[in-house]
Amino acid sequence: MTSTGSFASFDEFYRSQNRRLFHYFRRRVGREEAPDLVQQAFTGMLRCGAFERVENPEAYLFRAARNLVINQAREKKRRPSVVYGGAQFGLK
Repeated sequence: MTSTGSFASFDEFYRSQNRRLFHYFRRRVGREEAPDLVQQAFTGMLRCGAFERVENPEAYLFRAARNLVINQAREKKRRPSVVYGGAQFGLK
């Protein structure tokens, strides 16, 4: 089924979901990393053409967002960290 729900265009979808997605990421990864993840989620959805193909683009977007949070947590676990004077810093 090819439906984009109640959204006429991707631009309309982006405008309606951007703030909500930002708050989702902010609660999970912090204010500094949230904008980058918002961009990744929307870009990924647009690049793969999911907006035109899925029945519920909101659900797809937030599933992709959840996967980004999980992937980021996995990446942080793999990164070595160094402790300097009681403060811990992740190395890239």
